[in-house]
This record gives sequence, structure tokens and C-alpha cells, in this order.
Amino acid sequence: MPVVVKVKSSNIRKIGYEQLAQSPSSEPTYVVYVNFGSSWYAYDCVPQSILSGFLLAPSKGKYFITNIKHLPTYKLKSCPF
Repeated sequence: MPVVVKVKSSNIRKIGYEQLAQSPSSEPTYVVYVNFGSSWYAYDCVPQSILSGFLLAPSKGKYFITNIKHLPTYKLKSCPF
């Protein structure tokens, strides 16, 4: 079940995430959903350490650009929740 968090950011409104299936020898990975205004994007295979940093970052936008934006992504046609 996805988790959704409203965030204080000038560009990002909400962050959602859900854990992907994990192999026993690797760090858990997540699909991370990011809401920019009315658009939702999904980012695949985000490591748990990056997700945790994103949720705790004082500047969500800066953290997103540096650590998540380059990951595989796709635009969703509607809200995933």
C-alpha cells in the first residue's frame, strides 16, 4: 500500500512511495511518486537511503534534482492513489 506525504516545497506538493520486491542481499528499493502541481511522476528503483534523505531534506527540490531526477521515470495519467 503506497504512503503519501504532503511536503512544504515551492515545487513539490506531495511525495508518495511503495516498496518494490527485494532480494535478500540488497538494500530495499521503492517506486517514488512525486506531485508537481497537477502532474504526477513515478521514479523506479529508488534506494531506501535516497528515499529517507528525500523525506528528511530541508529543500525537497534541491534533493530531488541532485539525487532522484536522473532515475528512470514516467509521467502518470492520473493520481496513483
